[in-house]
Amino acid sequence: MIQYFKLGSWDRLILLLVLFGIIQFPFCFLSQEILLPELLWLRLGQRLDSGWRLYAQILDETGPLSALVYAGIAKTSITDFHFYRYFGSALILIQAFWLNQICRRFVLFTDRNFLVAFFYIIFSHVGPDAVSLSPTLMATTFIIAAYGRIFKIIRFGPDNNDTMYLGFSLGLAVLFYQPSALFIFPFCLSAVFFSGMRLNQYLIVLVAMILPIALVYTFFVLGGGEQEFWHCFLSSF
Repeated sequence: MIQYFKLGSWDRLILLLVLFGIIQFPFCFLSQEILLPELLWLRLGQRLDSGWRLYAQILDETGPLSALVYAGIAKTSITDFHFYRYFGSALILIQAFWLNQICRRFVLFTDRNFLVAFFYIIFSHVGPDAVSLSPTLMATTFIIAAYGRIFKIIRFGPDNNDTMYLGFSLGLAVLFYQPSALFIFPFCLSAVFFSGMRLNQYLIVLVAMILPIALVYTFFVLGGGEQEFWHCFLSSF
């Protein structure tokens, strides 16, 4: 099957979509039992939609931007947990083909194929986060954006705009799922060994990563809940 996806034709694309549909079908259409995390995300979104404040009133370790997504879903009066699974399935597909396109754009392989998308779909189901719209799954979107930028830096050389984009993408990923902050180490190591980034550009990455987190922290400082912010924000570690 791996050899089959080494060619990037339309019939391979259709087969890959069919394979993904077979994998996701039991989760999206056959299962009628809500998972505990889905129940917690659903209740979190409903409380935020009712005017509660994350961390200050709701002592929950969910990242601020993930909580905002759940609140937005609750705002549309969606209470069926299956929609979390539909949204999560769509996001996995987007991520798989986006990563595949990034690898093609920066010539990680020479021929047009769907191997990266195939492996992404398969390995994303090793853990539980492919079942539903989890904070980890949402954060992965910005991790992939950061991968696209580090590949560009390695291939074409470092640029201040690229390093800022890299750090800002990581910062947004942290606001969805806090342990995403650990990705700064492999990205920086990749830059050390495979790019000519200067010391000040590593600083730009760090500052750009901290900036969105600092903005959210400022919101909690001004609105109350500073101590709760650090307690809940760091609890995922």
